[in-house]
Amino acid sequence: MSYKTVLTAGLFLMGTAVLQADTCASLQGCAKKICELQKKVEMTAEPHALARLQKALAEAKANCSDSDLKARAQAKADAHTQKIERKIDDASADAKKAENRMKDAQAEGRSDKAAKYRHKMEEKLQKVKKLQTQL
Repeated sequence: MSYKTVLTAGLFLMGTAVLQADTCASLQGCAKKICELQKKVEMTAEPHALARLQKALAEAKANCSDSDLKARAQAKADAHTQKIERKIDDASADAKKAENRMKDAQAEGRSDKAAKYRHKMEEKLQKVKKLQTQL
């Protein structure tokens, strides 16, 4: 097979995948999931991956429900929110710790240490602000 033939076939398959992706993008819920799995099955040549995809496709066709997909998506979103909230709590605690150390250093007359802890505190407060925008 010539290089030109392989390149043409590859471009055709890529174009087909793009068209299928567009088709799947207009769908929602289980129909979208099944469409995307079908697309992957058609594009996969490796036998083990193909078997896994075919099994996933059969299970999706048999068991998929839009309410389950919504519930899983909500659970994933909730877990993400909890993770961000934990990071905010940790960064806030670190900022408070740095603030206390800064105050101790100031009380001891250690302006160099106070500056170091002020910088750390400001970094942690910036991190808190950045994380809060992700909520």
